[in-house]
Amino acid sequence: MSSLHKPSKRAGWVHARPALGLLIMLTAAVTSTQPALGHDFWIEPSTYRPEVASSVRLALRVGEDFTGRAVLRSQDRIGRFVVFGPRGERTVAGIEGRDPAGFARIDIPGTYVVGYRSLRSSITLEGTRFEKYLAAEGLDAVLAERRRRGESKADGREVFSRCAKTVLLSSGGAAGAGYDTGTARTAPMGCPFELVLETRHAEPTAGGTISVRVLYLDRPLGGTKVVALTRGPNGRHLTV
Repeated sequence: MSSLHKPSKRAGWVHARPALGLLIMLTAAVTSTQPALGHDFWIEPSTYRPEVASSVRLALRVGEDFTGRAVLRSQDRIGRFVVFGPRGERTVAGIEGRDPAGFARIDIPGTYVVGYRSLRSSITLEGTRFEKYLAAEGLDAVLAERRRRGESKADGREVFSRCAKTVLLSSGGAAGAGYDTGTARTAPMGCPFELVLETRHAEPTAGGTISVRVLYLDRPLGGTKVVALTRGPNGRHLTV
C-alpha cells in the first residue's frame, strides 16, 4: 500500500451577474476526496453580494463542477471556520448536523473572506483508480515516486484535509462600488494549502485577470496545477 500526501488546488470563477463580470469564489483542497464521490470542495453562500445588516447562509459542498452533495456541519471535523471582514475575524456559527453549515453576519460594507479548514482524514483507493486520480489532479511527482517504488498497481492511501475560501462583496450602495479587497486580499487564513487573492479588486472588468498567491505550509508553492472554473451551462476549465 502506498501512502502519500500532496496538495492540489482549484480556483473557481462564478458568474453572479453577467453585466457586472465575474465574481470570485476561491476554493482549495489539500489533496481531495475519492474520485467517485467528487474531488472539488467549496463554500456556497446564499449570495455573493450580501446587503448590509443581513445574514448569509454558508453551505459546504463536495462534488464536481459546482454540482455536489451537502456536507453537514460537524464540529468534530472542523479545524477552522471563520469570516474575515472590515472589523476583523469572527468564528462562523452554525447548527450541528445541519445544512447550511454556517451563517455570516454582514455588518458594514466591504469585502468578506470566508475560510474553512477540516481536520485530517484518510481514504484508500484501488491502485488503478488512484493513479487516474493523481494524473487528473496533476500530481506528477506522486506518480513518479510510485513508479520509482514499483507501487504503480498498489492501493493508495491518501491523508487529506479540506480547505476552502469564498469572497463576499457588500457595497452598501450602487453595484460595483466599495469592493476594494484591502487587508482581506493579503492575509492568509491559516490553511495548510491556501490561495490568497492579490488582485486589488475582487471583481475584474470583462477580459481582466485575477491574480492569486499559492501557499503551502505558509510558503510559496510553484510547479503545480491550478484550475479556474466558470460556473453555468457553458462552464469552462482554465488550467495553468
